[in-house]
Amino acid sequence: MIFLRVIVSSLTAKRIENAKAYLVSIEKDSKTIWDNEELPLTFSPGENPDALCKTIEHGGSYPVDVIIVRRGDDELFVGTPGRTWPHFESLHNIFAEKGDYILNVRVSADDCPSILARVKFWWGGDSYHCGIDVMPLAVLES
Repeated sequence: MIFLRVIVSSLTAKRIENAKAYLVSIEKDSKTIWDNEELPLTFSPGENPDALCKTIEHGGSYPVDVIIVRRGDDELFVGTPGRTWPHFESLHNIFAEKGDYILNVRVSADDCPSILARVKFWWGGDSYHCGIDVMPLAVLES
């Protein structure tokens, strides 16, 4: 398995309580191709009891599972609990074309503004030709 993750960390000295991450939408070629609902994403490891709600300590780095690619058959998964995709349209169809996709990931926490991370997922069709890059961050109104 290849885990493509973004790192959440605090820029302040105070502890951040109840941090959560969500997949908000998926875009390709400046068009939204999925935005049915916000799906929770897990902090790594996704099996831990605090995978959906994390306390962020100053100086810590907390990886969030965004996309997972299985070696061998190159099946794609999103970093949701149980790695399930609860929608009629399959991930295979959403990522049918090779190229760049923008995944919008929102991170929220108590007493903090939400952050929208625009994550470029480049997909070459297999686990050897894929990756993610985080684009400039945006602060959302609380």
